[in-house]
Amino acid sequence: MPAWLKFVLLGALLGVLLVLGGPVLRVLTGGKLFGRQFAAPPLNGRAAFNVLIIGLDQPDKLHPEMGRRSDSLILAHVDLPTEMVTGISIPRDTRVQLPDKPGWTKVNSSYLDGGPRGTMAAIHAITGVPIDYYVVVDTSSTKSLVDSVGGVQVDVDKRMRYDDEWQNLHIDLQPGVQWLNGDQAVGFVRFRHDATGDIARMHRQQVFIRAIAARLMAAENLPRLPRILPELRRQVNTNMEDTDMLFLARQFRTAPSTHLEFHTLTGENRAIRGVDYFLPYGDKMRERILQIFPGTAIPDEGNVDTVRG
Repeated sequence: MPAWLKFVLLGALLGVLLVLGGPVLRVLTGGKLFGRQFAAPPLNGRAAFNVLIIGLDQPDKLHPEMGRRSDSLILAHVDLPTEMVTGISIPRDTRVQLPDKPGWTKVNSSYLDGGPRGTMAAIHAITGVPIDYYVVVDTSSTKSLVDSVGGVQVDVDKRMRYDDEWQNLHIDLQPGVQWLNGDQAVGFVRFRHDATGDIARMHRQQVFIRAIAARLMAAENLPRLPRILPELRRQVNTNMEDTDMLFLARQFRTAPSTHLEFHTLTGENRAIRGVDYFLPYGDKMRERILQIFPGTAIPDEGNVDTVRG
């Protein structure tokens, strides 16, 4: 896949193709992209589709040969006629039963067992949502990416302080609107010591997505794109075709950023047999899924452990 197409793909996987794809590709291709004709209908002729965005966790430094789990999961619906992208974040610790696997586990282990398609199968089993595409992002180079665009501006929601020598993770952030460098941004998105567990962390990830999107499109960063691209190339894996990416870039080149909506499953954190899990509120989960994915045949809740809320 050409390097510039991978840049567009990163935009899609972050859920911000609508604000990144068109302008960036226009710069990289000298404005010659959008008159292209396609030999076959892109996206198999779909007017709307569902995509699972998978962010990977950090590699195990002591055992690099071990497989990796998903660190963040966003199930998104893309509607081409309205140019809307709506997504729901699914906490990594959600307690589920994986297809063809005995017992209960965390949903993030589905990537360890079956890669992106195994994760697609797991999310489909608990939501009933048919998933057309996956996009996997390896966030291990987040630090370099942030530094390459000159930092990001975010509103840090609380005092964050945490040290982990084994992971070489040191977080020391004051609350308030501020510019973060690469190390600080990694701490911002990885901080997990909240009363609400992963819910707050997923919100911060969404804040970061918007912040990095804004920096990528900042006027001063357009000349830096040749240096930024290598950081993006290392992060992307998908089952979309190149022509699909070209089409999406053209489709969303003028869509406003307000056409991106994020939601998060709500529920409770519980320790079960010494393991910390996230248990969604069953009724609210069904309501949210039907809101974003109308007409979904939601399965019974046997594949996901829920509570009343």
